[in-house]
Amino acid sequence: MILIGAALTIAQQQWANMGLGAGIFLALYAAYKFGKLGGGDVKLFTAIALLNPVNDPMFLFANTILCGNERNNILLGVLWNKILQERNKLE
Repeated sequence: MILIGAALTIAQQQWANMGLGAGIFLALYAAYKFGKLGGGDVKLFTAIALLNPVNDPMFLFANTILCGNERNNILLGVLWNKILQERNKLE
């Protein structure tokens, strides 16, 4: 996907798009090196950035943050439910 996105970006001469894809790759690669992100995530976000013809980086990051927050809310709900069930068993 990255190669297809890079080829299409070069063919359409969208140099800002190529720069943004490279910037996202470098930023996420740093997060990968510090163990905060998986290598597949780095490749996926880079491919999305390169394949997206009209890049709005805030759209990508905002959706990532919203999805991460929603996942955390679900996990907290499950954890809270387990705590309440254990509490009811003790009573």
